[in-house]
Amino acid sequence: MIAVTSGRALRDLDRQGKHVPGRAAIEAMLPGTPRERALAVAFGVTDGICAEFVYRGLLIAFGVGVLGLHLYAAAALSVLVYAVAGYYQGRQGLLVFGAFGALLTGLYLATGSLLLPMAMHVVLSVRDLTVPAPPTPSATPLTAPLATK
Repeated sequence: MIAVTSGRALRDLDRQGKHVPGRAAIEAMLPGTPRERALAVAFGVTDGICAEFVYRGLLIAFGVGVLGLHLYAAAALSVLVYAVAGYYQGRQGLLVFGAFGALLTGLYLATGSLLLPMAMHVVLSVRDLTVPAPPTPSATPLTAPLATK
């Protein structure tokens, strides 16, 4: 519900020509055509499922089973690794990935299942990747061409 509401709010900001928070960090990834939008949806689904398997499933299991860490220490380590994965977006990306990773890890630990974190990750990834791309500058000149003799 929150993802849908926030997605609508982002689209409304874009329609009004206002600043869309966070768009500048991912602008190069945003789809510009219907085909790109379909691929972005497919990528969002893949991202949500695979990231949860790796960061919540495999890393926590590796931390507990191989490294011998306590469950919560392994979970904290997985959140840290996930946060570092967001560093490509700068310091803010590091913080956002860390907070989002902590939320998803908490859901995983509370439910004992990856299904809810996967579903939440898919919805938010699809929302983020389908934020409207900013309009491209018009190819028409801003001034009238000079008259020729």
